[in-house]
Amino acid sequence: MKHPGMKLLVMTLSTLPLACLAFATMITGAQAQMKFTVNPLGNEAVCGDRCPVVIQAQGRITGSSAAEFVAFAKQASGDRKLLNMVLIHSPGGSVLGSMRLGSVFRSLGTTVVVARVQAGGGGGGFFSAPRQTTDSRTGQVIPEGSLTNASCNSACVYAVMGGKKRIVPEQSRMGIHRMQAEQNFGFDPVQGRSVTAISKGSTEQVAALKRYARTMGIDQKLIDIAESIPHEEIKILSPAEVRSFKLGSQKL
Repeated sequence: MKHPGMKLLVMTLSTLPLACLAFATMITGAQAQMKFTVNPLGNEAVCGDRCPVVIQAQGRITGSSAAEFVAFAKQASGDRKLLNMVLIHSPGGSVLGSMRLGSVFRSLGTTVVVARVQAGGGGGGFFSAPRQTTDSRTGQVIPEGSLTNASCNSACVYAVMGGKKRIVPEQSRMGIHRMQAEQNFGFDPVQGRSVTAISKGSTEQVAALKRYARTMGIDQKLIDIAESIPHEEIKILSPAEVRSFKLGSQKL
C-alpha cells in the first residue's frame, strides 16, 4: 500500500464543536473498549526499520475514545515513519463518542481505513522470511504486515465519516442500524438494581446526527436508512451503497 508519509498533528478536544452536545448514553455492549496501537505496514523482514507505521484503532468506541486517541497520537507523533492514517475495526459503541472521534480525524486531516494490519504469528524475527496466514472468511493468503479485512458497524460508521479520506476495501464490512439510548433512573432498593429504560434516539439527536453527516460530506439519506433498521438487526452496506453514500472508496 502506497501512501505519502505525513506527520500526525495533534490538537485538544476543547476546540471540538460536538463536545457540548447533550446526548443520552448510547448502549455500547460488552465488547472491549477501543484501544490504539502503532503497527508497521509491510513485513519487517523485508523493509526493516524503513517500514511505515500507522495507528490501529480496535474495539468499542466510548465517550472517552477521542481524548484517548489524542493522547496516544501525541505520544506516537515523534515517529517520523508515522503516516497520518488510522485503521479501524469496531463493533460500534457510543454515538456521541464516535462523532467526537470522527471530528478529531477531520481536524487532523486523517485518512481512515476500515482494515487491520495482519500481525506476525510467533517465532521468526527481523531476519526471518516473510510470514503469512490464510483469512478464514475469504481464503485469501495474507502476508504479515499487509492489510486484511475489518468490520465497522453501528456507531463506528460515524467515526469513519470524519476521515479526510475514507477507504473501505471491498472485503471489509460496514453495517448500520438505529441508534438506541439507555436512561438510568437510579437504584431501586426494592428490586435491588438500577432501573433503566431503553428508547430510540430523539428527533433532536437524529437531526444532530444528520447535521454531522452533512458536515462530513455524507449523504444524509444514510441516517434515514440506519434509523429504519431495528437496533437488534444490522444492515451490511454493499460496496455500491458505500460509494453512493460517499462513505469511502475501495482504494487509496
